[in-house]
Amino acid sequence: LFLAYFGAGLGYTLPMTFLPMLANLQGLAKMADGAWLLTALATLPSPWLWNHLGARLGDKPALLLNFAVQLAGVLAALLLPAAPGMLLCGLLVGATFLGTVLLTQRLARSLHPHQGPRLSAAMIALYGLAQLAGPWLAGLWLSAGGSLQSALWLGAGALLWGLVWMLPVPARRLATGH
Repeated sequence: LFLAYFGAGLGYTLPMTFLPMLANLQGLAKMADGAWLLTALATLPSPWLWNHLGARLGDKPALLLNFAVQLAGVLAALLLPAAPGMLLCGLLVGATFLGTVLLTQRLARSLHPHQGPRLSAAMIALYGLAQLAGPWLAGLWLSAGGSLQSALWLGAGALLWGLVWMLPVPARRLATGH
């Protein structure tokens, strides 16, 4: 779960940090504002949506869906024409990143109910570390001659990493015989 969560933090940070810069580089400066507005609007109902999906599907299946939707958003910015790709990225990543935090925290607490505060603290620190690592890695990539758009592939890769590491995570706490 920790490895998946690190991928989520890194995968969210890269596109959301660099999407406005990418829009400017592609001559879509006005699009950057629209993408941010769409991201903000998509964020508003997302805690309710992911809480509802977690309760209905279970936290692990909802989290797998969350990672997939977030990955689709980053891939949209990479594979679709610039304007619709950026808007779709803003919409899908905006609609998911708070859900990632909510579902991961809740799943961690259900797997280790007596470690709740410690798990929350460790996961917040890990997510923060991933958010710091993203721009640093992108800076290394850019200084090595990579493009800003290709740096978003790091974000897509991180989300795929997270999705893969979510697969072996148990859906619920196993009975311990106590």
